[in-house]
Amino acid sequence: MNKIMLIISIALLFQAIGVSGFSFDDSSENKFSCPNIEYDMVIISTPAYKDSIQPLIDHKISIGIETFFITTDEIFLECEGRDKPEQIKYFIKQVIEEYAIDYVLLIGSFDDIPGRYTHVYFDEPFDYPTPDEWVFTSDFYFADIYDSNGNFSSWDSNENDVFAEYHWNGNTDEIDLVPDVYLGRLACVNEIQVQTCVNKIIQYETDKSWSQNWFTNLVLIAGDGIPFDPESIDESEYLQEQIIDIMDGFIPNCVWASNGRLNNAYNINDAIEDGAGFVFFNGHGLHDLWATYLHNRNTMVPPGSYRTSHINQLTNIDTLPIVISDACYHLQYDMYPDCFGWSFVSNPNGGAIAFIGGSDTDLAYGGTRIVEKGIEKLDLKMCMLYQDGVSHLGNLWGMSIVDYQPVENDIVDLLTIIQNHLFGDPSLQIADNSQPPMKPNPPMGPSEGKIKAEHNFTVITTDPENDELYYLFDWGDDSLSEWIGPFNSGTEYTGSHTWDTQGTFMVKVKAKDIYGMQSPWSDPLSVSMPKYKSFLDIESNNFIVWSHHYFPFLVFLFDIIKT
Repeated sequence: MNKIMLIISIALLFQAIGVSGFSFDDSSENKFSCPNIEYDMVIISTPAYKDSIQPLIDHKISIGIETFFITTDEIFLECEGRDKPEQIKYFIKQVIEEYAIDYVLLIGSFDDIPGRYTHVYFDEPFDYPTPDEWVFTSDFYFADIYDSNGNFSSWDSNENDVFAEYHWNGNTDEIDLVPDVYLGRLACVNEIQVQTCVNKIIQYETDKSWSQNWFTNLVLIAGDGIPFDPESIDESEYLQEQIIDIMDGFIPNCVWASNGRLNNAYNINDAIEDGAGFVFFNGHGLHDLWATYLHNRNTMVPPGSYRTSHINQLTNIDTLPIVISDACYHLQYDMYPDCFGWSFVSNPNGGAIAFIGGSDTDLAYGGTRIVEKGIEKLDLKMCMLYQDGVSHLGNLWGMSIVDYQPVENDIVDLLTIIQNHLFGDPSLQIADNSQPPMKPNPPMGPSEGKIKAEHNFTVITTDPENDELYYLFDWGDDSLSEWIGPFNSGTEYTGSHTWDTQGTFMVKVKAKDIYGMQSPWSDPLSVSMPKYKSFLDIESNNFIVWSHHYFPFLVFLFDIIKT
């Protein structure tokens, strides 16, 4: 009842003071004033999108994310700062200090809400075909509010009005590369895109997409990131093998160069259409495409690349993934409003609920060192955080950057962080906080059997909150079942499997509740598929020697039966 009364009170308050709940007080040194309410998120956008954003504000408040709206016009009129990006940054600083804001959502294109251009001179010992001077946009500027001493971080420590310098004309600005707020952008260029994104966010959270059975699918798209490296490994696939290991309980769907599935770009769409909580692109990119190499060859796949035209054909509106990319230029939204990442998020018929990637070049090491630094390291950090229970998208993005620390202040760390963008709602819920099921008992079934015969195994566990459960089998032969269920807590389930090869297999099972929370794996049951010596296998028997001489036709028949 108290919760209902609070929501009603807030709704009445918003009717009284307008959509944003935020006003200006020219008589005060602090020109902003706000009712005595604690907020979780501020949405910054242009006045033109105000009405289309209101349903998102209402939705967020209804699920406990106290949200208010402010227009860029108000900020540009009232806030200090030498230019528009700095005015926005000062505003964010103020609402952090006064209202303990956790999330900032920018809604608008680069023209509506300009990012901060950085200035990087590339003089590092990398064999990399690139111009020496890099200028690219960074939304991370709006998240890095304070320097390491707690002072406002202008990204212009030498005060020469050239921002985020790295060896630029001999200058390097001091940037601590630690986010102070969780920030995302919806790079909408018109009101239709605003409405599309608002509807997708509301539907995603209303459906509790993270609890749906399809969410624990994992699409991984990769090949040989750096051909001819001394270790001769497929870097991108090697990275994704680490992702699979971390994302335990997710069922991998690998669209790799090595398994031939990148022979056609539409295989990527087919995998995404099947539904997945996360999609990883690891390879090479431009603003409108992704591709990778075949092993130790200069041939790129898929033929013709995977392009924004393919993204626009996706119709997975009920199974929207979070897409994470370590390819270059995928969020170059300042120059290309329909860039690769934004095409996913703005697709009205499907695509993605969010996209995390870079606005410029991804620098990476070759061989197994690919996981040591760069966006690739961030990929692994995000996976670890999700498995540790991080439940909101902005936290996943921001905490991965914190966990990336300490940085070495070299060009790889700098580029990795300042070009990293979240296109999506930072307050988006992506996991639940329910208690996981209890660890299942070991599967009950035969400890040995015959190949090419079906064997049954029974499993059971309970949920501390009596939630319904799904089960996932690991058959010990590099294959998983699908998530099967739901079943009532404490109800037995019997699954079956057929082995095609001889050997000993460790069969285990885990459970997840209807909110997506997973149990540990059970202890395994050892199952042997021994090589039985049948009566037909008599090559070593004296009978076969004898019969060769006296009944050659009988031996011929035995051979036919055996095959």
